[in-house]
Amino acid sequence: MFLDAPVAQKLVDRMMESLGCNVNMMDGRGVIIASGEPDRIGKLHVGACLVLERKETVQCFDTTDAGAESTQPGINMPLCHAGEVVGVVGVTGDPHQLEHMARLVKLTAELLMEQEFANDQKLSDQTAKTSYVNRLISLASPQDAQSVRLWAERHGYDMDQPRAVCLLAAQPLAGRRRPSSMHDAVLRSVERMPGFSAQDIAAYLGGKQVVLLKTAPAGRTRQARAELERFFETLRADCASQGIALRMVCGSVASAMERVPESFEEARFLMGWPGCAAPGIYHIQDWLLCWMVRHMPDLRRSEALREGLGLLRQDEELAKTVIALSSSEMSPSAAAERLYIHRNTVAFRMQRLKEQTGLDPLHCESDRLRLHILAALLQIDRENVEADT
Repeated sequence: MFLDAPVAQKLVDRMMESLGCNVNMMDGRGVIIASGEPDRIGKLHVGACLVLERKETVQCFDTTDAGAESTQPGINMPLCHAGEVVGVVGVTGDPHQLEHMARLVKLTAELLMEQEFANDQKLSDQTAKTSYVNRLISLASPQDAQSVRLWAERHGYDMDQPRAVCLLAAQPLAGRRRPSSMHDAVLRSVERMPGFSAQDIAAYLGGKQVVLLKTAPAGRTRQARAELERFFETLRADCASQGIALRMVCGSVASAMERVPESFEEARFLMGWPGCAAPGIYHIQDWLLCWMVRHMPDLRRSEALREGLGLLRQDEELAKTVIALSSSEMSPSAAAERLYIHRNTVAFRMQRLKEQTGLDPLHCESDRLRLHILAALLQIDRENVEADT
């Protein structure tokens, strides 16, 4: 362990806020790396060299400040971390009057130093976790799978447990002051939730998102969904108290580690899907048709859909109505509410669709399925347009 100059200066500044004298910190060579007297930084402190040699407190009574050396009267004490002397802290002044204060400074410096080292270690652990989780959700090579398993074993994760990949995105609540570093706040909230188990894994993801690999019962979709809903409601309330509106999208439960990338791709699809843009929780099971259509590009060339799709691409008003109906479980009232129009207007537009294409989705089951497919294709069109702009 070694003292870092920016960290050392940060500690010196914090200690000097409550002291009436100068504080210096020296590294393992006895060089001043932080001080309340900036012109002394970079010079060799003779008293600190004696401390490092003897591994004990040294009092200085003489002044030396010439060339590369700088020593003033004061008390210099060893800084210890994990039983090792990593540097020296010194208090400038009359040694006879500083003995009690010097002990407090040493204790304070070591406590602050431990805190900084702990923060650095936590950041290092989180960075490593982020790296391995990103490998896990892609598993681009057999080497990735092997390295993830080794990392998981070191940290006590059983990678044979079923997990659902969930992505979380945050935005400020309306009327509330924008919280600083929202994704940091979300990650902290996730990890302190009562429903966050020792086998759950959470980490940062690009695009200011958090990825959560939530353990779930395999083969029991309804139970897994209910558990995710309960977890989200608790998390949503905690985030709301911090001024954060939360969106969580959930892929299917991966029965094995090798299936995790599939669950991630499902969650990533939902995160970018227009129907899942508002705060709330979304499950891939509710959007399977859209997911399938998204991965079946040949549907765009289907003769069975060509006429209806061509009409809707030319009629924005009708296209919006079709998407609203599809997203509202084919309820004209709910679709009208989404579009801020009268229910009869929806019925009129559906009659227009029937007259021009023969489709009657409000009364015919097979036409209803075709409407859902058409709505998915229209949303994919819009998604592609947004990606190009």
